[in-house]
Amino acid sequence: MLKEISRILADDHKLFVLDKRLNAVFVFEDTGKHLYTIKRIGAGPEEYRLLHDICLDTDNKKIILYVESPFKLQTYNYSGEFLEERKLKASSDMAKEMAFQDATLIALNFENNQTNCYINSIDPKSLDNNCWFEKAVITDVHIYPYGRLLTKNTDLSFTKRFDNTIYKIAGNSIKAKYYIDFKESNFPDSYLKGDVAPEELTGICRKDDYVYGIVNVHENNNYLAFGTNKPGFYIYSKKEKELKKYSFLMNTQYGFYVSEMLNMDYGNNQIAFIVSPEYLHGVKEYNPSANGDFLELISKVDQEANDLLMICDFK
Repeated sequence: MLKEISRILADDHKLFVLDKRLNAVFVFEDTGKHLYTIKRIGAGPEEYRLLHDICLDTDNKKIILYVESPFKLQTYNYSGEFLEERKLKASSDMAKEMAFQDATLIALNFENNQTNCYINSIDPKSLDNNCWFEKAVITDVHIYPYGRLLTKNTDLSFTKRFDNTIYKIAGNSIKAKYYIDFKESNFPDSYLKGDVAPEELTGICRKDDYVYGIVNVHENNNYLAFGTNKPGFYIYSKKEKELKKYSFLMNTQYGFYVSEMLNMDYGNNQIAFIVSPEYLHGVKEYNPSANGDFLELISKVDQEANDLLMICDFK
């Protein structure tokens, strides 16, 4: 059913899964039961050619789609019924990511061949567009970490390339909330002064020697979890003020390792992992003394079946 999970949002005991490769939104019960799919490919009314992003109006139980050709917002209720669509003004074009907060749409946009980024707040009723934050990034270096720069959980968080700061968006303001020190992996400031040719800087980024971007920030009262351009992910303890990097975590219930952490936007302190049945059956082969929960799990899953989505509490 799915090719790629681009984003997961959770509300009202439902999971809203964006698959950008399929240009579709899949909605499930939190038990895993598929409810319906939103996929209206075309050039006519109530249709779209390219789906950029989705967000939730959790107060009014609405799904908001940001789509292209023409650039517009489409709104559905949580039952999957189409409600309305509104064309966006040209200055809202090229939105990469969106979030909904305090009855306002927050859009992360790019312009000038993606060398500048800016943030718009959009009134979903009038579609009035207020560009209230603008930041030029390094010109001609078109390399981005894979993941989201806007994430919504405890706060609406924003990150950007070549910046170790995690920002909080509240109203029409953006404030620095955390600075993450990656020690020897910090991207050297000397590379950012304009003396290094763009192609050389791009090559430095691709070597993965340094962290040049923070993505997929998830926060609760005790911890921050996030990814970067480097493999694996980080967890920061607020109490201990300690940063640790992990290539994987152990699932203590089933006794195997998981990776590829996914955000659960709007979710209640939850994160998700994707696990392949092939991997699980391989674990059984190399660990014949696996526990009972694990053996019960793989007895229900064929080796050629679809991947499993495992949702975990982030305590």
